[in-house]
Amino acid sequence: MLLIVKCIRTRPLKIRLLERKGLNQAALSQKSRSPENIVPADPNTCSEKKQLPLTDRLNFAKQITRSSGDDAVHALNVFTDNDIFMLKEKKLNIVSHIIAQPESYDQLKEETARLLNAICSYYNGRTYVTTSAQRKELVSSVLAALKSKKLSNYAAQHAIAALQKLSLRITVQKDLISLGMMEWLTFYLETMNVDNFPLEYGCALLLNLSINPASHSTASRIANQLVATLISLLKRDNETICKYVNGALFVLLSINRVASAASQIGLETVLRSKLERRHCNDDVMQIPQIFKVLRGGNAVNIDRFSGSGGSCGGGGDGGDGDCKPI
Repeated sequence: MLLIVKCIRTRPLKIRLLERKGLNQAALSQKSRSPENIVPADPNTCSEKKQLPLTDRLNFAKQITRSSGDDAVHALNVFTDNDIFMLKEKKLNIVSHIIAQPESYDQLKEETARLLNAICSYYNGRTYVTTSAQRKELVSSVLAALKSKKLSNYAAQHAIAALQKLSLRITVQKDLISLGMMEWLTFYLETMNVDNFPLEYGCALLLNLSINPASHSTASRIANQLVATLISLLKRDNETICKYVNGALFVLLSINRVASAASQIGLETVLRSKLERRHCNDDVMQIPQIFKVLRGGNAVNIDRFSGSGGSCGGGGDGGDGDCKPI
């Protein structure tokens, strides 16, 4: 669901919210410091004025809803320009703080994950997150919450979608690979009861990570489990994930250990059966190419998945701009 901000054209956003609640600096500092009331302050990096109540920030964020086009983009700019998530602070960001809370704050975590996902749906939103001082801290905390199952099913789904959108940036790809996202996805996606929403975003995320050469040592290390997961995904009755799974196979089978594991486990038989079923249009074009890579170890042209010039996944810098959307 897309989110939208109600435009504020008068006084600065933070001051306006403070005035609406009738709070001054002294009163604000005395309010409860529970997660729903206030952002934790670091005395070395922020002033009392920046300790804007968290409920005010999220109530404002809820206004970023049900809009599209230029209105949504303008609203997003208001949100990011005022750094409502406080990602530009050195030791302070709202997302990491909220998702670390116990189960009693599940609703708050769900709203936060949904908002993060919506922000990451826009180029400017991804730029706001990925160029901030706390990019890696945010990515790390979201992944840690997924690994430790601190997020409800709804919040986890939006968290996965947000990370997939952020993975269009090479810097985030490298963050996720170093933090163990590929290993976690390999086990998560093999679960047959994964809903279609996180399944599709998870498969797209796996492809984005696979394209980056930094992931290939990880893929070699977990080759058997990775191939088993991809075979499980090939058997899923979901046409949307076809191009993601086929793309990941096309790239990963260029890695010797992955190709060896695929041969031992019987990937070719599964692919042949899937091609005969004509499960999706992408199979007709991609599976014959996957056979060539599997049998002959042909070099993989990742440009077909990543955009011209290899700008996604390893060629050049590309850290501040999106790869071609997968």
